[in-house]
Amino acid sequence: MLFNTIKKVALAALLAAAGTLALSSAHAAPKTTTATAVAPGSSALQKAQESLLTDALHLRHMARNDIAMALDQKSSAPGKEILQKLGASTWPGPVKDLGWPHFFVESVMVLGEIQNNAAISAFYHPWSDVFLVLRWTNSANEWKVDDAEWVTGDWIRQVGDGPTGLQPLWLRDNVKRSGALALSVAQSVTAFEDIFLAQYPVTEWRSLLNLQPAGPGALFNQNIAAARLNAVLMNQAEFNVPLPKNDPIPAAVRVTAEKTIKNLEDGRMAEVLSQAKKTEAVHRQHADRLVAAGLGFEGHGDCSAVSVLGRVGLVGSRRCGGVGHAIRARR
Repeated sequence: MLFNTIKKVALAALLAAAGTLALSSAHAAPKTTTATAVAPGSSALQKAQESLLTDALHLRHMARNDIAMALDQKSSAPGKEILQKLGASTWPGPVKDLGWPHFFVESVMVLGEIQNNAAISAFYHPWSDVFLVLRWTNSANEWKVDDAEWVTGDWIRQVGDGPTGLQPLWLRDNVKRSGALALSVAQSVTAFEDIFLAQYPVTEWRSLLNLQPAGPGALFNQNIAAARLNAVLMNQAEFNVPLPKNDPIPAAVRVTAEKTIKNLEDGRMAEVLSQAKKTEAVHRQHADRLVAAGLGFEGHGDCSAVSVLGRVGLVGSRRCGGVGHAIRARR
């Protein structure tokens, strides 16, 4: 029953997105102005970044278990209303109890510029190629979300313009999937940072991306996001709960994947590589660099997917986690 519900939600969202595509693509990118940010390298910036990081992490961890509590504590009244509407329209009915936890568990966090008492951050969900962009406001030394929007990866990479593919970036073209997902994360995070680490006014982020509330751009992105996010849930349900007539291979893959993930979490990369005899040379080299650096995937916080790769030179994230350190690709 739940599987069929997810499928219907994804299809309905896809059809709705098709209805707003022509309208959204007709909007031209707006002119941008500049804004003054907190002085780079200052102690005030450092404190602001650390404070924002802390509150963003709290939001994420609470939302994994109790989205209502997360919104009560980490969003203003307008922000709470917006996020509730986004959740309800994306995951209606029984799906709502699965949507937010899965999204926050599987997403990568990235922070943008801080300007006075306003900031932009995002959670990027690579499997669906969808960002949840959040605008924060600081009051009494506490950051709270006061605006939010689903934004497709294409929309970010093209700075508020179409076209937008129906498939997530990593599933496009005839490329090997083993590296496509990591490249998708690298390209998308870099594109976000190119926009929101620049001197664009944080308060004008919707105008910059053609995402005026209830406008065609926002509706289009919401519908595409709903279709993709529910497609991921649908695939996960099929993978994790094989039906009697399903191919038994997914069950075997699931068991192997669980063992591999457990070893990675425990820092046993070398053991994983010793058993994965057919790992391609380029991926083995990257993994060997993780081992040489003494890195598993445990203990690296909510930016592990980017920061760990960045530390061995695979991707660059100039502010993943927002504590001011630079992680750049050694190209």
